[in-house]
Amino acid sequence: MNIYIRSIIILGITFAFFGNCMATETKHWRDAEYYEFTYYSETIIDAPIEKVWPHALNTRGWLNDLHTETVAGEVGKVGHIERVTHPSKIDDDLSLRNYHYDKLIEVVPNKLFTLKVFSEKGGSYGGPENMSFDTFILTENNGKTKVSLVYNAEHPRDGKTDLEIQAGNEAAKKGFDKRFVNFWMKLKNLVEANN
Repeated sequence: MNIYIRSIIILGITFAFFGNCMATETKHWRDAEYYEFTYYSETIIDAPIEKVWPHALNTRGWLNDLHTETVAGEVGKVGHIERVTHPSKIDDDLSLRNYHYDKLIEVVPNKLFTLKVFSEKGGSYGGPENMSFDTFILTENNGKTKVSLVYNAEHPRDGKTDLEIQAGNEAAKKGFDKRFVNFWMKLKNLVEANN
């Protein structure tokens, strides 16, 4: 086979391979398999950080309106994992996967902690697998502590349209707003009761 024919074959294979790679990399953003959901909330507690921190870090005392059970690690330490279940589902067979997990992945004492929230392998609550990161940041000003939540989630698109995703995210934000009114109040009450 002469050099000219070999060069054309190699060039053709190269273009076919890299052309497919480039097409895969340049898909339209609407073809993405996942979409994002973000949420922010904050509260001010009339106490210094060192009084707020231990209660904030112990999320079992205030963040949860659900049942929690340690499955790995030590409470308040990086690596601690809890199975989180709605009270009405506690007696369900675990094979139904009516629960999710929280894992403490970062702790900077008196400053911030991050929870990774994730579904069981194969999904939880009858839905697909998903994951979020809940970062709680504490700052102090004049003896008062601001506790902020920065929530970032990624969910499978599952064929949802942009309008469906937007409507779902707006509904989720409203639900979070209602829940965090209660959560922040629980945290404030814990701090006040222990000072």
